[in-house]
Amino acid sequence: MRKWDIILPIWLMYFAILLLLSPLFATLHSTSIQSLATNQESIVDNIKTGIKIGDRAPDFTLSSINGSEVSLNSFRGKKVLLNFWASWCGPCQVEAPHLKAVHEQYEKEGLVVLTVDLAFNDDLTNVKKFIDKFKLSAPVLFDLDGKVAQTYATNFIPMTYFIDAKGVIQAVKFGPFYSLEDIEDMLSKLQ
Repeated sequence: MRKWDIILPIWLMYFAILLLLSPLFATLHSTSIQSLATNQESIVDNIKTGIKIGDRAPDFTLSSINGSEVSLNSFRGKKVLLNFWASWCGPCQVEAPHLKAVHEQYEKEGLVVLTVDLAFNDDLTNVKKFIDKFKLSAPVLFDLDGKVAQTYATNFIPMTYFIDAKGVIQAVKFGPFYSLEDIEDMLSKLQ
């Protein structure tokens, strides 16, 4: 008996078994990928809510200048730059043109720029003048009762949180941005 007379039938049986079992392997592989994705989602869901780097950013809902309600969680899946300011704040005036520039430059790439005026400690007439003066194009939200400012511990303004697409805080900046490049350096920390 020749060597191929033994090997060839074994190889044919091997390939036949593989063909018969391939749907099972595909199902197992697909199930394990789905299981892995579910596990990753549950890991992200188990992140504690807080204001430190690595925490899930606390959700809030505030009114915008046009009267619509805006919720932070509605931007899940997008990177968010969350900036706290007031019209009377000199450093906020310094950074306003740079925030406008980053909003206009990165909005098409999916970055959401949200600015929150500390309206509980600001005059709405001055806020509107500030918006007009700097031609702010990003959504301006009003924290009328100060609860969001308290939640985010904004004892010093301007203050900016960089939140990734999963809703997790990746960086925090205390004080103003002096250039677009300053903001871009911080944006590079977002995944």
